[in-house]
Amino acid sequence: MTDSTGRFRLEGVRPGPKRLYVSRVGHEQRSLSLHPSLNPLSVVTVRLRTEVLSSPPVTVSAERDEEWYEHLGHFRRLFIGGSDQAEQCTLVNPEVLRFDDK
Repeated sequence: MTDSTGRFRLEGVRPGPKRLYVSRVGHEQRSLSLHPSLNPLSVVTVRLRTEVLSSPPVTVSAERDEEWYEHLGHFRRLFIGGSDQAEQCTLVNPEVLRFDDK
């Protein structure tokens, strides 16, 4: 695992040839051959190419509860009103409205 800047540290690696696998979501995986020695510090820079992830489409849906419809009616009365002109008004996209207790 890396820190927030992508830096990592491997400790206690015994000398001899090793393979390091580096991956990150949305990037191409890489593997590197390493040959750690008794030298306590080695710096390795790894650059990963971005990779477009494709997946089948996902549809997320939910039904509104009765309380949402009550809030919508209250909103219409307050926002549009009850006049003759109000009856000619239409909320084009009421599904984007979110109501809370405030």
